[in-house]
Order: sequence, then structure tokens, then C-alpha cells
Amino acid sequence: MLVIIGIFTTSLVMARINNNTGSGGSGSGTVGTGTTGQVPYYASGGTTLTATSSLFINTDGSVTISNVVIEAVASSTIVRAGDGSAATPSYSFTGDTDRGLYLDSSGGGLGYANAGTRDWFITGNAISSNDTAGGGLLDETASAINPTVLPRRSNTSMGIGSNAIDQLSLIASSTELLRLIGPSVDTATTTAGRVQLPNDVFLTGADSASSFVNMFKVNSNSQIEVGGELTNLGGFKFEEDSGAVTHTYMNVSSDAVDGTEESFSFTIDGVSPLKVYTESDGAGGVDTSRVDVDGILTSTGDVGIGTTSPKSSLHVNGGTGSLAEGLAFGDGDTGFYELSDDTLALQIGGGTNRIYIDSASMRDADNNSWALLNESPSATNPVMSFQADTNTGIGRAGDDILSLIAGANEILRLTDTAATSTATFSTDNANVGACLKYEDNDGAGFTYCSFLDGVQTCSTTSCE
Repeated sequence: MLVIIGIFTTSLVMARINNNTGSGGSGSGTVGTGTTGQVPYYASGGTTLTATSSLFINTDGSVTISNVVIEAVASSTIVRAGDGSAATPSYSFTGDTDRGLYLDSSGGGLGYANAGTRDWFITGNAISSNDTAGGGLLDETASAINPTVLPRRSNTSMGIGSNAIDQLSLIASSTELLRLIGPSVDTATTTAGRVQLPNDVFLTGADSASSFVNMFKVNSNSQIEVGGELTNLGGFKFEEDSGAVTHTYMNVSSDAVDGTEESFSFTIDGVSPLKVYTESDGAGGVDTSRVDVDGILTSTGDVGIGTTSPKSSLHVNGGTGSLAEGLAFGDGDTGFYELSDDTLALQIGGGTNRIYIDSASMRDADNNSWALLNESPSATNPVMSFQADTNTGIGRAGDDILSLIAGANEILRLTDTAATSTATFSTDNANVGACLKYEDNDGAGFTYCSFLDGVQTCSTTSCE
């Protein structure tokens, strides 16, 4: 037996080398004879010399073992095998003959076969999966826009890159979408590292298999923009002594037509108890600002309850008919409300203690009680009267003249002048004079007095 001394690694000694074509000897001969420069080894008895069962030392210094060439080059030893294929790799294993390495002409590099099929291939600048949807590693300089770790080898613009040491970049379409920064970077602002999004790129979440929601981003003005609805927040908290905080901000441009609503609402179960409302002025600003709080609306200093268009500093529009629709004070049984359209009611202490006011009069709730009429008084037209008898009451014949009127007739006139004060009795009948009726001191009867030409006549006979 010929012993060949060469340089082999442990893995090479254990490897099985298949499908090779050596450049060693071949042919046939008899024991003791052979081709010049070759030492034959017969694998079995007989006189036949075959290349597949022999060992040859060739004239060029190489050794061929079953067509595998071990070639001496300078001070090194090279084991050179045939190209092989995925089905029969050049370098495989006794226990797994279709797993190993081979020269992959289609991939332009070294192929790795598994179960007779190419799984990976290595070229001069990449390690790639056989599947175009599989991963890959590129032998390139990584950057924030150039990935070298590819989750899909057919898409070289998407994957993982690096902006700098301890900074990992997630890239899609050659754009950095997310940066992970280690704690050793920017220690002035963080000691635990941070996740960084590029400017004007939304962080997006999936709300179903095919639908997505833009959650938030930082815009070019260093402001955080929210792209969807915020739910289950648990509240906003500001730092202690934050000072004047602008909680919500909306820009309005001149593109918005004058009168366009610009508002935001707080809504609970479909109801908006709070709405901040403005209208664009068509010039990049707003006007008609107001706040609607569950029917209470503030507009440029005016407050409306039950109306979005208050007509005064305080406008209550709760309905008509009772104090429940009006404005109450104290314990709630005293206040104002609208009895009916254009009729105001003042209720005191509940019950029927009410005063009604409209354009014609001010009056008690009792129809038989008093009334103040919104009319011009005269000697025959009372303005302090009674609801059931409006032509009886107190009128005014002129300056400093008070008229007591009954049935639209002036019965008594009280006049005050600088010289004297007088009381004048009169009647609407020219033929009948005034009659004074006195109750007797004993209360048993009356005395009647009348006047004619300066003479007073009294008797117990009625002159009424």
C-alpha cells in the first residue's frame, strides 16, 4: 500500500467527494507492469487496471484517487473536485449524499444543496436564498438608505442597514423608516436608547387584514400629528407648572371659504357635550368663535343655553310653560321662564305665586287680581287696573293730577299745585252731581251729602 502524505483538514477527511473527473492514470496492465510515471494500486485481484479503482502518482506530481486530483502547488496542497450539481454535490457526506456544496453555474457562485435541491448560493458579493422571496446578505457598505440584510433577496431596496455605529436602520424603498439607537449614542438625552422615526413619516397600525390607520408622525414644524381617532386614553397629563399650554391646535388657510366651519368636538356615545366652533374668514383666519357645552354656548362673550345663536349676553331657550324650562335661583322654586311666546313669568316660591309680563301688561297669575297696563293713562283710561275690569283703576289727567276711574269715568281727581291741593268729585251725568256717602258713627246707617251752588245738603236718603 502506498501512503500519501498531504495537508487535509478534519472536515475534508470526513467529506465524501463525488462526481469528479481526475487527470490521473487510466488503462490496463498486468501485475508488476504499468504506465511510465504511474504507480498502480489494484483494488481487487486480477490484472485489470481501472481509473475508478486505482491510485496513481502522475508525472506532474499530482495524485489521483478515483479521479480526484490532489495537486501540489508551491508549498500548499489543493484538493480539486469536479463541479458537481444540486443532485450530486461535489462535497457531500457519507450519511447524506445529496447535501453539500457544488459549483453553481446558474447562480454564478458556490451552491449549497439540501435534499438534492439548491437552498442557498454564494457569489462574490452576496449570500442568497434560492427562493426569490427568501433572505439575503450583501457584501456592501450599509447606510441609512442602503440595506445589507435583506428579508427578500429580490428586493435590494428593503431591509436592514446602519446609519452609524450602534444605530440600526429599517429601510423600505431606499428610505429609512425607523432607526433604533443604542444607549451609547446621544447620552445627553437618553440612557436607555430610543426608537426614531424620520420626519413626516407616520407610525401605522393595522386595524384589519387589509386596512391600516396612520397613528402619528412628527411634521416639518416639529409638531406631532395624529392620523386617526384616539380611544381609551386614560387622560392627558401635563408636567407640573407647565404654564400656558396649547392643548389642541388647528391651522386654517386662505383656501377655506369664508363661513366654513372649523371646529372640533368631544363626543360620548354619539352625543357631543362639548364643541369648540369657529368659522373661517376666507383670509387664513377665523371668526364667529364660540364654545357649545351641552347646549350652553359662548359666542364672543354671549352665552346661550339651548341655542347656538345667542341674542344677548345670556340667552336661555329651554322651552315654555314652567320654571323647569327657565332660569331658577336658590332652591330652584324661584326664577324666570317663558309662559308662552313673548310672555315672561316670574315665579316666587313655587305654586301660583306668579307674575306675568308681556307687551300689553304686567299682571298677577290670578285673573281677578291686579294688572299694570302698558297704555297711555288719562282721566278716563286707568293704567293701574284689574284683569277682569280694565276700565276701572287709577289714571292721570295731567301733570300732578291723579284720577280715580270707575267704568272709564273719572270719579275723583286729586290735584296738587303750588297754592293748594284739591280733591274733585265728578260724574259722567251732567244732571247728577257728586254724592258723598258717609257711614254713621254708630255704624247703623249712612249719611248722604251732595252739593249745589256751594250749598251742601245731607240726609239719610241716598243720593247715589
